[in-house]
Amino acid sequence: MTVKKFEFKQTYQEIEVAGKVYKVYFDDNQMKKYRDLYNKFNAIVKKTEGVNVEDLTDEQQDEYETEQRNTIKEFVDNTLGEDSFDELYEASGKSTYNMAELVYYIMQISEEYIGEKQEVKKDKHYLGK
Repeated sequence: MTVKKFEFKQTYQEIEVAGKVYKVYFDDNQMKKYRDLYNKFNAIVKKTEGVNVEDLTDEQQDEYETEQRNTIKEFVDNTLGEDSFDELYEASGKSTYNMAELVYYIMQISEEYIGEKQEVKKDKHYLGK
């Protein structure tokens, strides 16, 4: 009788950003954290949409920029590792816009991971019938 072997799939994806490799983890706790942080990020983006910068004081503009940067920093540090934001912010040309694109990229990878797992479940469900 042959022994069947089961192996767990890795729960992370390696990505290269600015010449350095980072691991994006997809365990249950991290996925919840990503979702919460991404929702927070989206709330900030929506808050600033439709705001006419010309109607804001310099102080208000600074507050919006700081809030966006801090939210992105929290997301990146929780996703790619503590203090990774500072290094990547430098590599991005100190561009909050470029860093926001990184957040969207990480969420895309997360969605692809979830989609692959759902496809496997669906395939197994139909194979079982």
